[in-house]
Amino acid sequence: MENRSDSGLVRLAAEGDVKAFETLITRHRSAAGAYILSRVPNREDAEDIAQETMLAAWRNIAAYNGGSSFKTWLIAIARRKIADLYRSGYANESAELDCDMPDGDIYCDENGLETVAVAADLSDAIKRLGGGERELVFLIYRAGFTYEEAAEITGAPVGTIKSRMSAVRAKLKKYLGEGYNGL
Repeated sequence: MENRSDSGLVRLAAEGDVKAFETLITRHRSAAGAYILSRVPNREDAEDIAQETMLAAWRNIAAYNGGSSFKTWLIAIARRKIADLYRSGYANESAELDCDMPDGDIYCDENGLETVAVAADLSDAIKRLGGGERELVFLIYRAGFTYEEAAEITGAPVGTIKSRMSAVRAKLKKYLGEGYNGL
């Protein structure tokens, strides 16, 4: 199963092949989990969201039309599940990316004191962004999605994503000062 493409596995999963679905989830669990952890500060809630996301993906696999990558589709489901959680009255405006994620974080590096200082500065700057801005930073820089994929996940047009990211980069440059050239 591991050698099959996502689209081949989706076809099999849509026909009820549990192993094909498990292979898909194994491939994309890390990206979905990191996304959920970046948006939901409470680990227990994050685990619930992850389970609900996987269950919804299984129940709706036949509706997946291949218009986006499976990973993008899975994260879009996670995003809706997180929105459901926030709508139900649980919202923590201080949700942030942190270094305690199981697979690390792009802002956390062990290459020396200077890198740690830059990481701390960048983390502080990201904390100053709004929730939607932090989400875009995560999608583009941490999860590695293209602007097109981020647009599919958020439901915003690609042009809007590009202009928002331009504004986010400008804010981060302002927050970090002129000595920082990484953006």
